[in-house]
Amino acid sequence: MIQLYPANSGGQPELLSDGVWQVVLAANGGKTSARLTFAGEPGPGEEFIANVELLVSGACEFFQIGTKFVVWENGTKGIGVVDALTPWGAP
Repeated sequence: MIQLYPANSGGQPELLSDGVWQVVLAANGGKTSARLTFAGEPGPGEEFIANVELLVSGACEFFQIGTKFVVWENGTKGIGVVDALTPWGAP
């Protein structure tokens, strides 16, 4: 689950409309590039569920179930929590 900050608090200023968002995630002292895929068009201040693909080898050690993380793209855009894990390559 990801909660976008409102635009007036430095959050994403517009709708996320392509179903894919490449950002940096930070948790437990680790940072990684990530690709988020999601349905709909979440906007400033909204919550949404996304599938997250961590793009840096070994980053999964920082993102276990229940981990809270920060979503960053030229500033903090929101926060999230890991709800589930799927091993790489699993259907």
